[in-house]
Amino acid sequence: MIKDLNSKSIEELILINFNQDDYVYEFTQRQRNNNVALLQEVTNLSETAEKLKSEYEEIKTVINEYRLQYEEKEKELRELYNQKQLLDGQFTIEKLIEEMKKNIDENYQKPKQKLINEFLSKKIDFETFKENFKQLSIGFHYYSLIKDKMNLYK
Repeated sequence: MIKDLNSKSIEELILINFNQDDYVYEFTQRQRNNNVALLQEVTNLSETAEKLKSEYEEIKTVINEYRLQYEEKEKELRELYNQKQLLDGQFTIEKLIEEMKKNIDENYQKPKQKLINEFLSKKIDFETFKENFKQLSIGFHYYSLIKDKMNLYK
């Protein structure tokens, strides 16, 4: 302000002296305009920051929902994998072949041997022996073929 007053002529200084309020108002108007513009900018930035904060919170909520869904699916996959491991441990080709051998032995081989013993001890006649032996032999060979095919997959 002092620089501005030093650069004025006597007539201008006299005019300023009688109109001090007008001079001060005009002299400070540019700074006030800058302050108003700065205030507007800060207000706009504040509104923008609030909008961005709101958007951030919404996105954060969506991400948390996705994270929870991901964790649930991951847990479900772990459980399914554990179940698969259990099933893989229970049902291997070797175990199925072993079960098939037991089944053949119990349901066909032992009854066939018993049938032969009964025939030899004359507890049953030849026709009964022949018919029962035929049924047992068909089952024995059928399941033996399946067991042999399973051996190919070892």
